[in-house]
Formats: sequence, C-alpha cells, structure tokens
Amino acid sequence: MADGKKFYWLKLKRDFFKRHDIRIIEEMPNGKDYVLFYLKLLLESIDHEGSLRFSDTIPYNEQMLSVVTNTNIDIVRSAMKLFIELGMMSICDDQTIYMAEVDKLIGSAVDNDGANRQRRFREKKKQESLPSVTGALQNVTEAVTEDNERKREEKDKELDIELEIERENESPFAHSTEKNDSLSTGFSTFVDKREDQKRTLLQGNLGKGVVLLSQEQMDDLLDKLSLEEFDYYVGVVADCILKGKPFKRKTHYQAILDMAIADRRIK
Repeated sequence: MADGKKFYWLKLKRDFFKRHDIRIIEEMPNGKDYVLFYLKLLLESIDHEGSLRFSDTIPYNEQMLSVVTNTNIDIVRSAMKLFIELGMMSICDDQTIYMAEVDKLIGSAVDNDGANRQRRFREKKKQESLPSVTGALQNVTEAVTEDNERKREEKDKELDIELEIERENESPFAHSTEKNDSLSTGFSTFVDKREDQKRTLLQGNLGKGVVLLSQEQMDDLLDKLSLEEFDYYVGVVADCILKGKPFKRKTHYQAILDMAIADRRIK
C-alpha cells in the first residue's frame, strides 16, 4: 500500500505574540517585518526538523533567503543577526541554519485519504464480484446435484434390467404361455389353500421375513395371481433385498405388480 502524503504545520500558542522576545522584536524598527521573516523561516524548516539548506552541498546565504522568503535583503541581514543573538537561530559549522524552536512548534500527520479511497475501491469491487462468485458456486452445486440424480437413475435402470434378466431366467412362465394346471382342483380347495397361505405369511414368514406387504396388499395380489405366481414373485423380491438390491423408488407391492404385468400375468 502506498504511503499517504505527510503534512506539517506550526503549532503557535495563543500567547506567541505576547512572548517577551517577540514583543521586543516587534517594538524595534522594522520589527514586524522581522517577526514575519522569522515565521517564514520556521515554515521553511518544519519538514527538515528545523534545518535550512538549499541542498546537501549548497547552504542558504542571505541573498537566497531574501529571494525565498520575499523579504528585503537589509531586513534579512538585520533579522538574522538579531535571531542569533536571542538564541532563536544558530549557524552550524557547515553553514546550515538551525531554527531552535521548531521541535516545540511543529505538528505532522499522514493523509490517508488516498489509501482509504483505494481500500474503498477494492472493497466495492470485491462486493460487486460476490454475486458472480455465488452464482458460479450455485451453478456448480446444481450441476453436481443433477449429475448425482442422473447416476442414481442410471443405477436404478441397471438394477431393473438385472431383475428383469433374473426373472426371465428363473420364471417358470418365461417360455410357456400355458395356464397353470396345478390349480385345476376344486374352488373350495383353492380357497382353503389361499387362506392357509395368508395365515402363514401373516405370521412373519413372508418372503424370508424381508418382504413388506399389508394384508390389503396381499389380498389384492392373491386376487390377481395364483398362489404359485404369488410365491414366485415374493421370492424374487426377497432375493433382491437379501442380495443388497433394494427397491428404492417403489414399494414391494408395486414391484410385484410391475413384474406380473411385465410377464403378462396381470393386465
């Protein structure tokens, strides 16, 4: 970060012009010009810690001070002599002029307006960029969610295909369109067997203990399927569950219906 500009000022007390030395100077001929010249020298020296030189190699002389402060050369000569006598100024060996009071009279401060403006500008740009960053993150999140959903659907489709293949390989109905002749017994015998089957299933033995069907769902399936068909489809569902291939998007009842419809056992 670039440093701010540094400003200096004179800290004159309210009683500056009541000081004995200043009053004595003002009462002299051209005294007010002396005081004004003194203040100008203080101002020229405040950013050099009280030292006055034209450059590192060239010191100020009386003529140069006259030009710099816009003061008559005679006033400069007389005032310089007076200031040295009163201890308000001294001349060093290298002809550097030193204003003795500067350390007590100057103040300084760094102007951070420029740095503050730059900081505010960066903050503004940062805030303006937040919506685009947030939008990008949201797009990434949505893309990941869509990709995960697509993968789940593909996995479900693969599971359905595997189930279909297993069912075709195991189904006693896959290569035959004949009606099941095993149910050619009388209607009363069929009813008794179905009631016995329902009682067994309701005691917790349904589909190796893993197939979930309500009594209403069993009644509906047994109305639509033979006992052999019902046992077969329940067994397929149970095997899938035990093999770690659960039906994520359908109930066991719906899975049995879908398989029966696919095998054209139910219209």
